[in-house]
Amino acid sequence: LADLLAYSDQGPSCFVRQMYRVSVGELETPAQEQLMRDLTHNFVQNGGSIKDLLIDIVVDSSFITRNSSL
Repeated sequence: LADLLAYSDQGPSCFVRQMYRVSVGELETPAQEQLMRDLTHNFVQNGGSIKDLLIDIVVDSSFITRNSSL
C-alpha cells in the first residue's frame, strides 16, 4: 500500500489537500481549487518538502484570513 501511494499521481494532491485542511482548520472551498493545484505543483517541484508546503500554506491569504474562532 505504501508503494502504491508513494508512486500514485494522486498521492501528492491528496497529501497537500489534507495538510491544507489541518493547517487552516477548515475545508477548502471550490474557489480554492486553483490554490490546491498550485500548492501541489510547488510541493512536487520542491521534492515533497513538507517545510516548503507549510510555508506556502501559511503565506496564502486564506490562512491569514481564516476563521480563527475554532
